[in-house]
Amino acid sequence: MLLAILTALAGWAFKIFRQKTGWQIVALLNPIVDQALRAGVDYAANELKERADKGMRIDVKNDAISLAAGYAIDHIPETLAHFGIRKDGDDKLIKMVRARMGEWLGEEKAGSVKQPTPIAQPAR
Repeated sequence: MLLAILTALAGWAFKIFRQKTGWQIVALLNPIVDQALRAGVDYAANELKERADKGMRIDVKNDAISLAAGYAIDHIPETLAHFGIRKDGDDKLIKMVRARMGEWLGEEKAGSVKQPTPIAQPAR
């Protein structure tokens, strides 16, 4: 009986530890992901400007999202994989990139401030 109680108590303690550690990891990773996504947006803007300067035809919105998402996948693949994002076409990643592109893509009203899409809990 005592062994069963100790086992249940240890299982409960381990669950609490895992949850707390997971939350701490998410809190540490959020700024890293945000910084990489913002750098990806800057990269996309510069790349599209260079393409336009060369007279190349571009689809600004789709190309910008694709370039920024690809930048993030290339630079922080393990961090994104922690959240279940493994490819640049992932819906979560696209939403996060679009949230950081704001008015640049014409998706917000002028003067409004939209908070970046938060990172979800880690993939399980």
